Amino acid sequence: MTTNKTTLTLAMAAALATGAYGLAGSTWTHAAESGGARAVATTPSGEDAAEDAREAADRANEAAEDANEAADYAAAQSQASRLTRAQIVAKLTAVGYTDIHDLEFGEDGVWKAEATEPNTGEEVDLWIDGVDGHVLKKNDD
Repeated sequence: MTTNKTTLTLAMAAALATGAYGLAGSTWTHAAESGGARAVATTPSGEDAAEDAREAADRANEAAEDANEAADYAAAQSQASRLTRAQIVAKLTAVGYTDIHDLEFGEDGVWKAEATEPNTGEEVDLWIDGVDGHVLKKNDD
C-alpha cells in the first residue's frame, strides 16, 4: 500500500506539473512523460477506496479505545495512591500544624489547605503532595 501511495504521489505531482490526466475504466489514471520515462499511477476504485476508509476508521477506533483504557488505568492508579483527607490531616498534625481547614483535593493531585503554622502561629496556605503527604509549598496568608 505504501509503494502505491508513493507512486501515486509522485505521478500526481508529475501529472499536475504537465497537466496530464484522464479516466480509464472506473479508476482515475494520472500520467506524465519526461525524457522518454513515463510514470503512471491508478487510484483505487470506489469500492477499494471505501474499504480503505473503513479500515482506517477501524484502526482509529482501536487507537481511541487503547487511549481510553490507558487513561482509565492512570486514573485508577492515581486514585489508589492518593492519601485520604484524614491521612493528610494526620500528616500535617504530626509536623505541628493546627486549625487545618478548607482542605480540598485538586485535579493536579495536590491537596490544598489552610492551617496555623507551628513555629509562628500564623495562618498559611499549604499545597500538600497527594501521594506522600509532604508540604510542597507554603504561603503566608
